Amino acid sequence: TSRVKGTPEPPLPYEVKVAYENVQLDAPVAINRLSGTPYYIVAQQHGGVRVFSQNKASDEVFNVLDVDRTVYGVAAHPDFTENGFIYVMTVNSDEPEESGSWVSRFTISTEAPFKADPSSELVLFKWLRGGHNGGCLRFGHDGYLYIATGDGSGIADALKSGQDVSDLMGSILRVDVDNTAGERAYAIPDDNPLVDNADARPEIYSFGHRQIWKFSFDRKTGQLWAGEVGQDLWEMVYKIKKGGNYGWSVREGAHPFRPERPQGPAPFEEPVVEHHHHDFRSITGGFVYHGSRLPELTGNYIYGDFDTGKVSTFRYRSGKAHRKATIADTDVRIVDFIEADDLEVYLLDYVSGQLYELVENAEAGKANTDFPQKLSETGLFKSVADHIPADGVIPYDVNSPLWSDNAQKYRFIAIPGDGQIDFDDVTYPQAPPEAPPGWRFPDGTVLVKTFAIETEVGNPESEVRLETRLLHHKRMDGEDNGYGAQVWRGYTYIWNDAQTDAVLAPLEGLDRELTIKDAGAAGGKRKQVWHFPSRSE
Repeated sequence: TSRVKGTPEPPLPYEVKVAYENVQLDAPVAINRLSGTPYYIVAQQHGGVRVFSQNKASDEVFNVLDVDRTVYGVAAHPDFTENGFIYVMTVNSDEPEESGSWVSRFTISTEAPFKADPSSELVLFKWLRGGHNGGCLRFGHDGYLYIATGDGSGIADALKSGQDVSDLMGSILRVDVDNTAGERAYAIPDDNPLVDNADARPEIYSFGHRQIWKFSFDRKTGQLWAGEVGQDLWEMVYKIKKGGNYGWSVREGAHPFRPERPQGPAPFEEPVVEHHHHDFRSITGGFVYHGSRLPELTGNYIYGDFDTGKVSTFRYRSGKAHRKATIADTDVRIVDFIEADDLEVYLLDYVSGQLYELVENAEAGKANTDFPQKLSETGLFKSVADHIPADGVIPYDVNSPLWSDNAQKYRFIAIPGDGQIDFDDVTYPQAPPEAPPGWRFPDGTVLVKTFAIETEVGNPESEVRLETRLLHHKRMDGEDNGYGAQVWRGYTYIWNDAQTDAVLAPLEGLDRELTIKDAGAAGGKRKQVWHFPSRSE
């Protein structure tokens, strides 16, 4: 009986469509141009490097290299057609943890089928493999290799590496791979910012990073831009400058995080753009657009979000971001962007393994007037006022419920038609056998959870319903057994004072102050702020 279909927001100006219909990769995580050739080179997370043509009519995918490691990045030397060098960032679980992240050079043939010689591997770097390994590799306009490293810990920079320039972690590195120095398989550019600091690693170009997830160079200016994945509240876009300190983990973006921690040897740089986790959850850095197909976006930095599938843009002028906008809301797990030889920008989808392009949305601005604006319109309840679910909507409970600010929770599930829940191994984010067993839900499933709270502590008769949250399931294109091949869209309905119905909360969510009678509080009452989540949350 569910009438939850689509989304309530008017479609945005752009949508995405598959650009290379004949190419499908396996869990791709990074893409670059294969320098001097009309090909792309791609890193596949589960151990592969592949090459395919920029010609959209081609269906050839060349198996360049397979390694028994997790792969996070790949880049081709600017003089690839002469030397055949590619650089690959991998995580080697057979190595000790302190040296498990590698950047290696391989030699491959410079013409199709671009086969690598595995024995040619030359390891340039080894650093800690931990929660954040970094991995983005790109060559700058200066011919140097730039490498992103994460803070190595995963939670709150436990190693305090963000502001520590004595190690490689939490940084963008810049090295000269055309020369060597001593035992290093690379040289340090003379103008690297910390070469004169005896306590610093001279490879560091910028620091104070948590986990840069993709950086790029403006094709026309050479300016370095990066998307930075935050922890608790913020996702950031930074304009990277030489020697810049980007704050982690004293700050998260422009906001205090662990202000008591010592600061590294440079003042903090401010983000150009920040997205609260109401909006973005896991940013993916993109490119400044210089293509011809979408002239209205010329000069705009295009970037996205892995978790929400949103694509956003801004134009940088006079030291500030202007015309900030979210221009597309997709079902794509945006893991990387690529600027082709013709300057067009494409989105790489982790799940389907395909490249997408932005196109104008003919439905832009047309609201979905059929989306339920009230809980009574969802078809999920026989009686909303009495909180009785419709026939076929199944109450359930969980073995270990979370504590939710003293609220009680009432859960239901609506499975469409004769669908059923399958129990099997998922493949995201790890491949079996490491992947935990997961449940697969039929397309259109709705999970329902109502939050209620006692307005007088200890008096069940005082319980009032605050909100009913819906999670609406949509399958994505891609591997059928992939946890990542699904979207759960979230909506919350806020109950009225009469407890007869609930209305759809705004896109951005809201907070509401409650008054709770509590004998243990001063004056017998206390205030409690209840947060109604945004769609992205």
